[in-house]
Amino acid sequence: CTFIYNDVDNIGKAVFVGTSSDWEYQISGDKTWTPCISNQMIFELPEDNKTFYVRVKATDTAFASNKKTLTLYAPGTAPSASLSTSKETISVNNKMEYKIDDGEYISVSDEMKSMPMSDYIDSISGEDSLQFTFRYKNTETRPSSKEKVVTIIPRREAPSTVVYDKDTQMISGTTSSMQYREKGTETWKTASSKPFSVETIIGDRTEVELEFRYSYTTKLVASKIVTVKCYK
Repeated sequence: CTFIYNDVDNIGKAVFVGTSSDWEYQISGDKTWTPCISNQMIFELPEDNKTFYVRVKATDTAFASNKKTLTLYAPGTAPSASLSTSKETISVNNKMEYKIDDGEYISVSDEMKSMPMSDYIDSISGEDSLQFTFRYKNTETRPSSKEKVVTIIPRREAPSTVVYDKDTQMISGTTSSMQYREKGTETWKTASSKPFSVETIIGDRTEVELEFRYSYTTKLVASKIVTVKCYK
């Protein structure tokens, strides 16, 4: 006899299998023994692990047997899943599964080490949000873990104060909380809180497009991007 935790007909429960109506059980903290039924019994998962005793019942001609000790497991610790605001990913592994809002759980693939979140972030706006719920998958010998919820919110709006002056080839209206890069490149640079020249960036070209955004913080991903045309 044993507990199994991945029975598809009893999701989120413990199934005690291999039982007999000649047996009885007791859970730690109980004062009495409860008769078993044949084949299998369904138990709710406890909040904390419980010691579970089972034995053959006494009869008119025999004492009760020695008890066998099992553990009825509670859901374990939730994964430490969190959004990396700099990389816009969530670290995962193939022992986990996740769901979006009230959807069905999806198993993390063997190949996936981090879950890209940029497209999800860009898909929402206004007051909307997405809730990603993560947990460790159940196995035959352990139930699913507790859940970790990660709430994804929209990007902040792009900076609206950035201005280019053609005569001086200067950018103004930036702050040190902003970043910029030339369109088509990957590396972001921290913007100045004072007007700065882009003359060397333009160089011999007639026009360059610069992208500006608010940088990510410990709690927020980078904002939307505004493109500023800089020309001679």
